[in-house]
Amino acid sequence: MKDAEYLLVDEPRPGALERIVVRPMWPLLGSMLGITLLGWGWFLLNGIGMGSPTRRAEFGWVVAGVLGGYLILFGALAGLGAAGASGIETQSVFPYMMVALLVWKLFVSYRLQLLQRRVYEVYLYYSGDERSGMVAVIAFYLSSGPLRRLIPGEAILWLIPLL
Repeated sequence: MKDAEYLLVDEPRPGALERIVVRPMWPLLGSMLGITLLGWGWFLLNGIGMGSPTRRAEFGWVVAGVLGGYLILFGALAGLGAAGASGIETQSVFPYMMVALLVWKLFVSYRLQLLQRRVYEVYLYYSGDERSGMVAVIAFYLSSGPLRRLIPGEAILWLIPLL
C-alpha cells in the first residue's frame, strides 16, 4: 500500500487545457447571447480543462440538448401541419411554438452551469487562478449574427435547435 494515493472522487484534475478554464457563468452567457451550440462546446472544453469529474454528465446534457431541440422542432413542425390543416395562419403561430425550444436551450445551459459550478469552486480553491470570459462572450455575441447570415434560407430551419 505504499503507492496508494489519497483521492477525492469529486476533486477536479486539471489537464492541458487548464489555461482556458473560466467561471461557468461565462459559457452560460455565451450560450445565451451567441450560438447555443458554441456555448455548449465551451462548457465541454471548460470541463475538460478543469478535469471535471462530471464531464460525462455534461456531455450527456449537451447530447440531450441537441436531441431534445430537434424533438421540439419536429413537434412544432407537426403542430404547424395540424394548424395549417385546420385553417390557422401558420406564420403567426410558429414564433410561439419556438418559445418551447428557447426554454429548452436555456434549461440545458443552466443545468450545465449548475453541474460545473460546484466543481469550479473546488478547482478555484486548489489552483487560485480565476480568468474572465468577457472577451469570449463579446466575440460570441458579435459573431452570432454574421454566422447566422451565412446559412442559406432553407437550411436555417434545420439548424434552429443548434443556434
